[in-house]
Amino acid sequence: MTQDSQALLRQGVAHHQAGRLRQAEQIYRQVLASNPNEPNANQMLGRIALSAGHVRQALALLRKSAAAAPQVADWQRMLGDALRQTGYQDDALNAYRRALKLKPDDYPAALGASTLLMTLGRFDEAFGICDTILKARPGSGPVRAMKAITLDQAGQAETAWETAFPLMEAGESDAGATWIAARLSRRFGDPEKAMGWITRALEAGASGQWRTALLFTRADLIAATGEPEAAFIAYTEANQSVPSQWSTRLHEQYIDLIISTYGPDWKSDCARSDIGGEQLVFVVGMPRSGTSLVEQIIASHPEAFGCGELPDIRRIGKIDLPQAVRSSHPWPRCAGSATREALTTLARTHVASLKRWAALGGCTSPRVITDKMPSNAMLVGLIAQLFPRARVIHCRRDPVDTCVSCYTTYFTNGNPFTHDLEHLGHYHVHQERLMAHWSEVLDLPMLEVNHTQLVREPEQGIREIIEFCGLPWNDACLRFHESGRHVGTASYEQVRRPINDEGLSKYRVYDPWLKPLRDALGVPSDSG
Repeated sequence: MTQDSQALLRQGVAHHQAGRLRQAEQIYRQVLASNPNEPNANQMLGRIALSAGHVRQALALLRKSAAAAPQVADWQRMLGDALRQTGYQDDALNAYRRALKLKPDDYPAALGASTLLMTLGRFDEAFGICDTILKARPGSGPVRAMKAITLDQAGQAETAWETAFPLMEAGESDAGATWIAARLSRRFGDPEKAMGWITRALEAGASGQWRTALLFTRADLIAATGEPEAAFIAYTEANQSVPSQWSTRLHEQYIDLIISTYGPDWKSDCARSDIGGEQLVFVVGMPRSGTSLVEQIIASHPEAFGCGELPDIRRIGKIDLPQAVRSSHPWPRCAGSATREALTTLARTHVASLKRWAALGGCTSPRVITDKMPSNAMLVGLIAQLFPRARVIHCRRDPVDTCVSCYTTYFTNGNPFTHDLEHLGHYHVHQERLMAHWSEVLDLPMLEVNHTQLVREPEQGIREIIEFCGLPWNDACLRFHESGRHVGTASYEQVRRPINDEGLSKYRVYDPWLKPLRDALGVPSDSG
């Protein structure tokens, strides 16, 4: 790199660090105009593109920089972060492993890799990474917290508590350690002490997602004391800690676009793949509507495998399909441009990936594979193009219960509409509208599962679900809570217990503060 380019790059980095991203981007592009392969400029420009949501451009730039400087561990890890965010799980894991090979004590790479492995239920590998880092950093609170979180996700809550509690007693203020210890304190410790731990971590400067996670945990602890007004105030503070640019107008326009794309004549307007996808079951619905429970029931069958919440269909619509058909527009705008050949290739690749994950999970010949990403409700039309004979289960729950449960839950990924009661109501209304449209225009087999009915008549509901999936009956499905299967969602504790009605009408204690939600839903107050 010339001295002029180095000087320019330093200027760009200074703008970048000061938050002047437009000026930084202009300077990085100047550097690349004279040297298109300059790895630093590609790396920094890729970070800007990723933060702006331009994932295709970001991945191209980050891949280019990582390939040009394969010896830089940080860049391999950043590429892994970008790949994980966009749903390329295999590639992300490989990037993290390259980073850890170059820098064995790289905590951020270890955290990324172990988090990804946890979501895949591959706990032995996740523990291996934790233990390797602990050898290099035996006294590190964040690393011990990472292991405690992994233990809890693996169903070893008591061991997780035994790992996290001593950190709190020693005065640790790491946000991750505090979060897992405070959550577990409701079962094994003293919640009042946990409130003090959270205050300590917040005062120590916990920021970003960890700050939000701690605020939600504090609200949970207050809720457990039976003080609904104080709890609701705390949940509101937690939700307001998340920067949100959610637009009800843009979301409604998006739903309108999807519906207009898949009209009554969609089959003549849109190609479909040659991969039927008969063994695939997509479980969709609002978050907190029972999707985790339904998947757990199915995955308890010895001939089924549950993949959890996969970002793959969203990624196919946003990145893979537009690339395959050389469209500058993501789905649904490129739905009509999709060819049978492109769809068949993407569908075949996706099925192969699912089978590979199932095999790694110990299920080598599954008759049914589930994907329970709730937001796939938006993408059922794309699913119909990719897998014309796949099955869809639509989970529904009382709308007020569903939305209040969302508002009082900490989601680690996405769901930006959950941080405002009016937004929640709006999202629910338009998802119902879209699901009604899918039922009318698509020929995919669809089953609606009402959460209240499933709770009140579990055996009847479970048998209906298993029959819909085309599986022979197995009594293990009634004992889904005894499964050792990993559930990497906010519902992972609930699905380890038998079906119960404790969550039904849970919203009632917060009803005095729900007018914005009820107005958006068009549902009158219980007292009104």
